[in-house]
Amino acid sequence: MTEKQDVTPRMLGEWAGIPSQQAHVLLDQDGKTLSHAFIESHPHIVREILATCRNKVLGAGKRARRVTITTSSQDELLHQVGFC
Repeated sequence: MTEKQDVTPRMLGEWAGIPSQQAHVLLDQDGKTLSHAFIESHPHIVREILATCRNKVLGAGKRARRVTITTSSQDELLHQVGFC
């Protein structure tokens, strides 16, 4: 039996190929991961991330998921985490 693994910030950074960047995995009130997350990056790296990670699979086994990646703003991140 394979162990189920939730998405973590470290996993997102490694998946994007930029482990030094900040990644935010959002949770609901029950502690379950939401269907979206944020990776912070410098503007000049964003195009590379979009090109290499669009429709890339994250995870393995039953927890594997094809990821849709888009750009967003820091304001959107702050709104999602409840600071706005």
